[in-house]
Amino acid sequence: MIDKQYIINNLKPQNTMKKFFVIIILALVANAAVAQFQIYTRISEKITPEYDFNFYGQKLLTKHVGIWGFALVEQKWAEAYGGLLYSPAKWVEITVGAGIEQCDALYRLSANVFLSGKNFSFLLATEKGDGRDNWWYKSFLKYQVGKWNFGIQSWRFHVTGPIVEYSPLSRLKIWVNPGRDLEFGINRITAGVDVKVF
Repeated sequence: MIDKQYIINNLKPQNTMKKFFVIIILALVANAAVAQFQIYTRISEKITPEYDFNFYGQKLLTKHVGIWGFALVEQKWAEAYGGLLYSPAKWVEITVGAGIEQCDALYRLSANVFLSGKNFSFLLATEKGDGRDNWWYKSFLKYQVGKWNFGIQSWRFHVTGPIVEYSPLSRLKIWVNPGRDLEFGINRITAGVDVKVF
C-alpha cells in the first residue's frame, strides 16, 4: 500500500517537485507523436515578469483514440497529468486525464475540448484539484490569416483579452495576449513562444 504522507513529505520542497516534473516532461517527449513546448511570461502593472515552461504531447493509437500528456513548471507551481484522447472526426478532440500537482492533496483532473476548421480554432481546457477554489480554465477562439492568428482568449490567473500570434516558421509561434486578469483585477500582458518538436 502506498503511504500518501510519505509521498507528500518527500515531494513538498519546490526544487524536488520541479525536478520530478522535468523528468515527466522528458518522458512525455520521448513517447509523443505530436509535441510542443511553450515558454511564456506574465507581466503585470508592476513590470515583474513571471516565467512558465510547459509541454503538451499526444499520440493516436488508433484512428480515433489516443493518449496525451501535459506538464508545467513555473516559479510557484508545478503539475503534470495525462490521459485518453478521443477524436470522432478530424476537426474535434476530446480529452480527459488525471495527474499530480504541487500541493498536499497531490491529485489533479482535466477535461478539454478542441475544435478546428479551415481557419478557425476553439479550445476549452479545464482543470480541477483539491479544494473549492482549486480550478483553472483556458478558452480561446482564433481565426487564421496566413501566418497570423487573431482571436480572443480567457485564461484564469492570466488574462482575458485579444490574442495575436505570428508563425514565421511552421514549428514556431510567437504570441501576445494583453488584457485584464479577472481574478486579481489587474491589467496584464502574457507573451510567449510555442515550439513544435514533432
